[in-house]
Amino acid sequence: MVNPTVGPRSRVAAVVVGKKQLSPHLVRITFGGYQLQQWINEELGDEPAQWVKVFPPMQAGRAYTIRFVRRSVAPSVDIDFVTHKSPSGHSPTVSDWALAAVLGDQVELSGPRSGGFDLLSDSDWVWLGADLTALPALMSIVESLPLELNIYVCLQIDEQDRSDMKFPKNVTVVEFDAHEYLPGDWESDQSGQVWVAGEIKLVKYWRAAWLERGLDGSRINGKGYWKACAVDFRDSGE
Repeated sequence: MVNPTVGPRSRVAAVVVGKKQLSPHLVRITFGGYQLQQWINEELGDEPAQWVKVFPPMQAGRAYTIRFVRRSVAPSVDIDFVTHKSPSGHSPTVSDWALAAVLGDQVELSGPRSGGFDLLSDSDWVWLGADLTALPALMSIVESLPLELNIYVCLQIDEQDRSDMKFPKNVTVVEFDAHEYLPGDWESDQSGQVWVAGEIKLVKYWRAAWLERGLDGSRINGKGYWKACAVDFRDSGE
């Protein structure tokens, strides 16, 4: 298996073979095609939350998490796009492309890269936090975890975008505002780990709050996916 962290940087052609509106702000596009099928079989590992950059024709690329991988007779991948129309006069974005995409459209993908989640061998619980942009990664992680593990999910997502969510029985969904809620009875509990992703300010808040509660920083993984008014934002980890 190829390590997604050090996967190839070359681009692979992909064709839109399916499209589904999941919620008002989330659309799922299925990519296939001969080159992509070879890439899936030869380059794509099994790590949850791994991501690729999507390059529509004549546009800059943007990073997106792989939501599903199919390794069947006709291998394909699903990528969920948060959709929003760009303001008038602005250059088109990958989100604009996803809104207008139809079957047969072509893009290029590069990657894969690691999603930054590794289950620690001594973890009794996992706490996952995400906004809508990080939801595909969070769901991918949840589906990769053993059913005997206690999982806590905190979502900063509009109710209208949660309608079809389904979680296993070992998952507790925290139905509180993500800026206000952290489990108060877990202070100084070192038996679990935390993964959070989404808007950079939210990620920094969550990380700081867990550190305040005494969780060791090595058990916290946080990744800023985006920042207001920043194009192709990259989290430096600071």
